[in-house]
Amino acid sequence: GRTGVTGEINHLVETLKAKIDTIQKAHGDAKLSKTQLAILVALQITDELEKLRIDHENLEKLLQAAK
Repeated sequence: GRTGVTGEINHLVETLKAKIDTIQKAHGDAKLSKTQLAILVALQITDELEKLRIDHENLEKLLQAAK
C-alpha cells in the first residue's frame, strides 16, 4: 500500500541525509555547495552499487560452480 511506499521513500531520504552529513563532516570547514555534495553522494552510492554488483556476480559464479 501507500504506507509501504511512503516508508521506503522516507528511508531513502534519511539514508541520503546521513550520507550528506557524513560527507560534510569529512570535509570539515570546507564549504561545499549543494551541487558538490550531490555529486559526492552520487559517486559514493555508485561506488557502493558497483561493489555490490561485483559481489553479486561472484556469488552467482560460485553458485554455478557448485551445481
